[in-house]
Amino acid sequence: MSDDSLPFEGYSLSSPEIDQAYERSKVAKGDLVIAIRATFGKCLPVPDELDGANLTQGTAKISPGLNISNEYMLAAINASPTQAYFDHMAKSATFKEKL
Repeated sequence: MSDDSLPFEGYSLSSPEIDQAYERSKVAKGDLVIAIRATFGKCLPVPDELDGANLTQGTAKISPGLNISNEYMLAAINASPTQAYFDHMAKSATFKEKL
């Protein structure tokens, strides 16, 4: 998650068995992906091209509910006060990670 958008390619492919075993880690159009390692707190929207993809271990998904837009949630997470909170709560060694 080093750029301003998630890339469309360069991901490893999973076998159908592994894909099925990790159903909860699939992202959908409208979800947000947030880094929980290295670039801790960086949040990006899931592009249409990655609908149904699985997350990596260094990320988590946020699925905004029906009463909140993903654009609003993205702006709130990327706001300076929120990012300052993430910086404060992250431990750091060679990279930041949530405590």
